[in-house]
Amino acid sequence: MTTSLAASPELNQITKNRSARKNVPRRVLIYSADFWPVVGGVQSVVMTLARGFAASAQTPERVECTVVTDTPVGTASDADLPFRVVRNPGLVELVRLLRRSDLVHVAGPALFPLLVSFILRKPIVVEHHGFQALCPNGLLFHEPTRAACPGHFLAGHHRECWKCNADSGYWHSLRLWALTFLRRWCCRFVDANIAPTRWLDGVLKLPRGFVISHGISERPASPYPQGNCPTFVFIGRLVSTKGVEVLLDAAHELSNKGLHFRLVIVGEGPERGKLERKCKQLELAQTVDFAGYVEEAGVESLLRNATAVVMPSLAGEVFGLVAAENMMRGRAVIAPKGGSLAEVVGETGFTFDAGDARSLAACMEKVLRSPEKAAKMGESARYYSVKQFSAARMVEDHLTIYRQVLE
Repeated sequence: MTTSLAASPELNQITKNRSARKNVPRRVLIYSADFWPVVGGVQSVVMTLARGFAASAQTPERVECTVVTDTPVGTASDADLPFRVVRNPGLVELVRLLRRSDLVHVAGPALFPLLVSFILRKPIVVEHHGFQALCPNGLLFHEPTRAACPGHFLAGHHRECWKCNADSGYWHSLRLWALTFLRRWCCRFVDANIAPTRWLDGVLKLPRGFVISHGISERPASPYPQGNCPTFVFIGRLVSTKGVEVLLDAAHELSNKGLHFRLVIVGEGPERGKLERKCKQLELAQTVDFAGYVEEAGVESLLRNATAVVMPSLAGEVFGLVAAENMMRGRAVIAPKGGSLAEVVGETGFTFDAGDARSLAACMEKVLRSPEKAAKMGESARYYSVKQFSAARMVEDHLTIYRQVLE
């Protein structure tokens, strides 16, 4: 049975009622193969969670948190972080850290820490930030058809899984397929499987499932632009699963109708050259601006002129931090129907048929023809996201699950 703590109105009362109990884990180890200074959704969530536990140092429910990662620190420094980070530990050190912990939280079904934790008989929580427990490539994306995978692995269509990763070599494809069985087997025996959306929890089909929405630090609301050229903004990595090609096709259709707007594409990735060439072929050079990688302050500046944020993702999204962050900034989000992004956006944004450029263009046209509606959507999105996706709520939800596991 799946429990949705993120949507539970009784959460705060549950937390208060249990605050005096002794079964709060005093030492939590979070294992995240990828972590800061690498930038991404998993890294952001782990950082927010670890900081939240560190902030509990002055409360009766003090939690000592250690983050273990394979990511080298590079030119950054861990000295200013309010929690301990151990990078690239050897086997002996990892065993010592796991043995010392009251509970092990694994960000994604990483096999090595899971297997060692099983041997040490530690309580284990797995938080799923991808599809590694049900898809060999971890994206739920079918490469041969360039579309969202309908779930070939769980359906037993294993030939499709082998074909999907064949470009990487037969043995590599076979290895990914075999490891998926092992990851899924491990997840069936952990104490809790956490998913950030009900949609992902339903896709995973794992026992002892809980739903906790990702939490983000509150962003200031940006005033809605007045009188400027309507601007759509995409923020994300330029890879095939993000659906930027579909977005360019939609922009081409709007341009052919004589509608005037700007499209700003923020981000870098291996698909950038291909996308820029397509932009020229579609004669969109005067409409589309590839901004590349932009620092947080620059993103804030770009979004002051944004009419709406577009997320044309084809697959790979388990939550959509970009959607939640921009909702908190007071911007309407245009997202595909039926998946995690639609769940995050709820009734506060526009949705279209995934992978359908005409359907996406129709949504964008609604925004262009009714900017006042987009502004109201943005206000609703701001209110909803502040309430639903707060970092404090996420931390409290995790503590509630930890207590249940230790009981």
